[in-house]
Amino acid sequence: MTGGDRGLTMHWNGKSWKRYDQFYDPSATKQYSLGLPSLRGNTVCILGERNGTSWILVGQRQ
Repeated sequence: MTGGDRGLTMHWNGKSWKRYDQFYDPSATKQYSLGLPSLRGNTVCILGERNGTSWILVGQRQ
């Protein structure tokens, strides 16, 4: 799992990348921040903030 500008969040499954469009806003300005992913065991967590609203993305490897 990786994060980037404007909420870009992607996951590599070993064959291809999946982009999570619900977090990506190509027109966003600096009002959007995304933390680096944290991985522990099979759980990944990314923290973000947009226009004063915080969110947490938690995913599991299968």
